[in-house]
Amino acid sequence: MKLMMALAATTLIVTSTFMETAVAQRRTRNGHSVTGSNEASVDIQFDLVNATRDGVYINPERDSANPNLVVFRGAIENYKGGFGLAAACSRFGFVDSEPPAVCKPSGYTYIDPYYFDSSGFLILREVYTYSGSLYDGDLYAELIPNDPLFRGRDTIEYKILKSGETPEAELLTRYRLDFSVLDINRNQAQNDLTYILQQNLFSKAKVILTDFDGSLYEDIGAVLLQNSFEEDIKNIPESQTQTGVLVLGILGLILFIKRKVKHQTS
Repeated sequence: MKLMMALAATTLIVTSTFMETAVAQRRTRNGHSVTGSNEASVDIQFDLVNATRDGVYINPERDSANPNLVVFRGAIENYKGGFGLAAACSRFGFVDSEPPAVCKPSGYTYIDPYYFDSSGFLILREVYTYSGSLYDGDLYAELIPNDPLFRGRDTIEYKILKSGETPEAELLTRYRLDFSVLDINRNQAQNDLTYILQQNLFSKAKVILTDFDGSLYEDIGAVLLQNSFEEDIKNIPESQTQTGVLVLGILGLILFIKRKVKHQTS
C-alpha cells in the first residue's frame, strides 16, 4: 500500500512539473517607425520584444570573443525596410503650413518636427501598401568606448541582423545610444531587454548610417515609438518526446512496484 501511495504521489508531481511549462506568460512589444533624412518618410518598421512567440524570455548571450558585446536572439520581429513605407506627421511633410486634421487628434502633442497622439505614439498621416518580405532578427548590443561619433563619450550600439546571421553579415540597421547624457542605467541599457523596452531606449538612440567609403555618420532621421503593448502568450505544447518519457517513467515505476510486491508475498 505504501508503495502504491508513493507511485500516486510521484505521478502527480511529475505530471504537474510537465504541465507548469504550459502556463501562460506575457510579453512586451514596442513597435518602431524609423524616418529617413527628410524626417517625413518612414523607411523602416520593426517590433522589439522581450520574449519569443512561444513565451520563452529572451536573455542576453555573451560573446566570448568580444566582452563588450551581448546578443538577444529573436528580439526583433516583423522587420520591413524600403523607401516610403508610410508618411509621418511631420512639419516637413506638409504642402501647406497647417497640418491635416489626422495629425491633430484630441490630446496630441508636437515635438519638433513630429506629431504624437495622447499615448505618445507617432501619428502616421498615410500608410502605403508593402509587398516586400518581413524578417525576424537578432539584436546586438555593444559597448563602444570613446566613441568618435560622440566626442569620445562611451555609447551603446544597437545593431539589427536577420535571425541567424553572423556579425560579419550585412546588418539591417544600426543605432547608437549616448547614455552618458541620459538618466539611465548603462548596464541595464545593454543587458536587460525589458529595461530597454520600458525606457523606450530605441527612441533615444541616434540613427547611424554607413557612407560610401565605409565610414559611419549620424543621420538626421529618428527612431520613433509607433505602439507599445503587452500580450498573453503560451509556451509550445509539450512535445511527444517529453510525453513519451513521462509515460515510460511511470510504466517503469509500476513494473518495479509489481516486482517488489511479488517478492514480498512469495
